[in-house]
Amino acid sequence: MPFETHGPPGVAVSDTQARGVFNCNGFPNPARYLLNKLPGPVCLTTKGTKRAGTRRTGKASSSNVLLSLPGITNAELSGDVGSGETMNGSNENPRPWAIVLAGGEGKRLASYTRSITGETTPKQFCPLVGNQSLLEQTWARVSMVVRQDRILTALTRTQERFYEPLVGEIPSRNLVIQPQNRGTAPAILYALLKVAERDPSARVGLFPCDHFVDDDREFMRHVELALDVTEHRPELTVLLGIAADRPETGYGWIEPGEVVGSGPVFSVRQFWEKPNGELATELLHRRCFWNSFVIVGRASTLLGLFIIALPDLYFSFKKVQATFGTALEEETIRRLYDDLSTTSFSDDVLVRHRINLGVLPIAGVRWNDLGEPHRVIATLQVLGIRPHSSTPKRTRLVTVAKNLSISEALKPYPLK
Repeated sequence: MPFETHGPPGVAVSDTQARGVFNCNGFPNPARYLLNKLPGPVCLTTKGTKRAGTRRTGKASSSNVLLSLPGITNAELSGDVGSGETMNGSNENPRPWAIVLAGGEGKRLASYTRSITGETTPKQFCPLVGNQSLLEQTWARVSMVVRQDRILTALTRTQERFYEPLVGEIPSRNLVIQPQNRGTAPAILYALLKVAERDPSARVGLFPCDHFVDDDREFMRHVELALDVTEHRPELTVLLGIAADRPETGYGWIEPGEVVGSGPVFSVRQFWEKPNGELATELLHRRCFWNSFVIVGRASTLLGLFIIALPDLYFSFKKVQATFGTALEEETIRRLYDDLSTTSFSDDVLVRHRINLGVLPIAGVRWNDLGEPHRVIATLQVLGIRPHSSTPKRTRLVTVAKNLSISEALKPYPLK
């Protein structure tokens, strides 16, 4: 059975038709998609030749038609720098990259974090479970597979006093500092463009840092499986799905479709966000998965999704990309963010444009999203740790976390 993907909302696209969006190398080629979206004349390039055309001109070639647009290279559109080869033709280290998302506000846990630290602390900088902050635990988990110099962390400048003690030894080029929180889409796009500058053929994992995982090594083994899948199927974006054990109404769910190739990935048939109890029970019986929001894909493929789903946002960042790594970056990014609306990578990209999405199931790992106080308390109870009560503010100077065992990571603070 052919792998079915999806284009614009409500329009199913077969794997044959998808070659109009993904070129023969399996990388995103949004040219054909954008031809029907962009007004006015464009320039088509095929095999080194150019000719004028209109947005309806798509007959020049097969799936390798490229669209000439200001601020974007043909390599980014076609993905020709993939398969471990950089734009200059040299072989690139295939080791993966990671983007840790640590710029959220965590308002729902504000009163709980205040009881731990003595002030309202964003949850990612708070030791909710054990003696490390969630950000430190995420760094430790991710570094089991990804080299520390290939881990980028997206942060928000307004939270600097909370993250500054944690990032002292991290190179500035690995910190993606947003002037304000505008949702996950700008944070991911900003970080992806920085990764792609350093390694155009990068395979990237996206990691929220508000999760509890009881077996880091087993969890990251599944991340490695997803990375292997995207090495051989570069057109895929793979989400890690958690095998559900209860009808949870506060999580997003993923309904799997057919097996992709020989597995272990399934196509994504449907997303269900925070279903009611009756639907959650049905999804549990249908063996759907909780959405961990841990996402793996080629940088070029993920950028292609942005071009298709949020082109205005993509080109806004491309206009200022030349300032990255210079003295002008902070000011140009500040001005850019002043004009941005809040957008979600999950809702505005993945859900609305289900293009070549896969889900890789994770079983045998205890996982919890720590976005609500009752989930934090439930996790502590399962681990036999007393829930936090009011304690004096703790200040910790730390470096990037080492690969700790789960028993070390879960050592609780002494409670008085």
